[in-house]
Amino acid sequence: MANLTPEQFEKALANAKQALQANMGKILVNASSIGSAEMQRRVFNRGITTAGKQMNYRSKSYMKKRVDATLQVNWKDLAFTNNLFYSMTILTTAEKEVTYGFNNGETAQIAEWQQTSPKQVNEPIFELSDKEIAKMERQMSLDALAIIQGAIDSFPNVPNIAPKDATKKAIQRNKQKKLKLKQVKQRSSITEKFEQQKNIKAKKSQSIAKKQEGIKKAQERVSKAKTAEARQKAQESLNKKKQSLAKAKQSALETRTRLRKTRAKYKRITGKK
Repeated sequence: MANLTPEQFEKALANAKQALQANMGKILVNASSIGSAEMQRRVFNRGITTAGKQMNYRSKSYMKKRVDATLQVNWKDLAFTNNLFYSMTILTTAEKEVTYGFNNGETAQIAEWQQTSPKQVNEPIFELSDKEIAKMERQMSLDALAIIQGAIDSFPNVPNIAPKDATKKAIQRNKQKKLKLKQVKQRSSITEKFEQQKNIKAKKSQSIAKKQEGIKKAQERVSKAKTAEARQKAQESLNKKKQSLAKAKQSALETRTRLRKTRAKYKRITGKK
């Protein structure tokens, strides 16, 4: 700290007050980033309400849907589509106020439903906890202290000091979380596509087997026909069945080709064989 006379120190404090007012928006944004990052980890990583209650899934059918999508069901993480997570952001900033929330009405309604419906969590989730508020207040104190220190050290100049950028760490954490959620979504999507194509392949194989059985019966009818007219009709029916079988085999071949590509992508994304 600079060596100042009492008069200079008084003026330096006035400069510090001026610098604090000029940087209040940055201080609030930094604190909001810290608080929101902590809240998002609590909700989406651990499934904990504002009051500290563990959230759990109740619907067995929904839990099965999550399992089929390779998502965990040990606790409620509100992260099936990740729409809630991605829509949370700083909405407005002012000199002494920062508003943080959901950037579209649909996700805001979903969040409200989760917090108020007896069928869901039915208690605050996205409000900041005491611990999260305390971390915000600590960050604000650190940023304010840095500005005051800078104002005194740089006397008589009035510094325009940006607070220590806690936002960078918060942004980095959010990027990592978004990347992880994106990977989870990709795994879920490719797994669903892979399973669907396997089912389609199985159904087409069953269809081909039925058509082949139908052709055998049609061939028997041709050989057993007692008149030329009956034989002609049976032969026409047999020809149609053969054409249908040829189309089914071509379709099955295209399905197998798509399935091979999907299987390769599935292995690459999930690491499974």
